[in-house]
This record gives sequence, C-alpha cells and structure tokens, in this order.
Amino acid sequence: MENNTPNEIVENQQTIIGKILGWFFGLILCFAIFSIGDKEIGAVGFWVAMLGFLLLPPINMNLRRKYQNLVKKHHGEKYGITMINFGYTAVKILFMIIVLIFIAAISPSNTQTTVNSKNEVQKTETIQINSEKSAKPKVSYEFKNALSKAETYSKTMHMSKRGIYEQLTSQYGEQFPADAAQYAIDNMKADFNLNALEKAKIYQQTMSMSKKAIFDQLTSVHGEKFTVKEAQYAIE
Repeated sequence: MENNTPNEIVENQQTIIGKILGWFFGLILCFAIFSIGDKEIGAVGFWVAMLGFLLLPPINMNLRRKYQNLVKKHHGEKYGITMINFGYTAVKILFMIIVLIFIAAISPSNTQTTVNSKNEVQKTETIQINSEKSAKPKVSYEFKNALSKAETYSKTMHMSKRGIYEQLTSQYGEQFPADAAQYAIDNMKADFNLNALEKAKIYQQTMSMSKKAIFDQLTSVHGEKFTVKEAQYAIE
C-alpha cells in the first residue's frame, strides 16, 4: 500500500477542492452567460459555456494556489490549508454574487427601457389621434340644417343631386350658402338611381309619358337634372 507524505495529502486535498470549486463556478458562469444573452445566444452561448466548464477548474486551481502562497507569504503558517481554502471560496462567492447582481440589474433595466419606449410610442400615437380628432372642424347649425333639408328633398320628392343643390342655394328656395349646400350634397345618404326611378314612375303613371319623353324630362336642365346614367337606370 502506497503511503503519501503530508505534503502530498495536502496537495491532493487542494486538487479535489480546486476541482469542486472550478466546476461549481463554471456552472454559475453558464447561468450568467445565458442570463446576459436572455437565452437567445444560441450555439455561441453553448460553446462559451463548455469552454467555461473546461477552463475554470485549472484556472481555479492556479488562482487558489496563488492565493495560498499570498496568504503564507504575509502570515506564514498561521492559517491551515482548510482555512485558506475557506477564505478563497468566500472571496469567489462574493465576487460571483456581485457579478450576478450586476447582470440582474442590467436585464430589468433593458426590459423596462423597452417597455417605456413602447409606452412612449403608444402615448405619442394617442396624442396624435386625439389631435386629429380635435382638429376636425365643428359642423355649424347652418350646415346641419342644409343636410337635413337635402335628405328631406331626396326622401319625399325624389330629387336629383343637382336639383337638390340648386334648391338649397336658390334665392327662391332655401337660400343656404354654397358651402353649406355642398356640405349637404357630400354628406347626405341617398340613392339617386332610385330617385330617378321613382320620378320616372310618377311621369309614367300620372302623365302616361313615353320612355323617350321620360328620359328627356329626367335629364333636362329645365326638368329633373338627373345624370344620363341615372336616367337610363330608371328607364331600364
């Protein structure tokens, strides 16, 4: 059976402790890497993690040995190997805690910045929408009244678009200003094809007019003032 000297036993203890610490902090390094990359670093992160697992044990042992020599240089044999390794472990743990706290502080900050940026964009869009809404001109009573009159002429008298406009602006009619009449024409809900058809039926039923005469009456500037297309729809 092989007998180890005290120095060899101590060296073996140091080797085992160094390996354990190396692999432990290698694992922490992997978590730190994946945290920094937000789990989106892919193959690069994997190989960096593997590199950390392979290199940290020897690096850790070398650093521990230098730490041990430094302690012995300043304190001699005052501290045993166990106390030295304990102190070395405490220093590394403290360092890793600081690193992880730093990582944790950065990640939420970036997330919060992104959230804040999105919120700012949404606020800007909301302000723009509100500005556009507030920028729309208010419709005056004159315009509303012209629109109401136009729809009445369309529903009850089945008038054409041009006929309604002229009736709204005529000094012998409604006497609305041109812009109010135009607003009414642009915003009224009416089917002028159906208006032309209703007018054609009236001429046919009450005056027994021919198709050509009805067509001419519907399109005449002195008659109903419908468009040719509207009048043709009514005849057909």
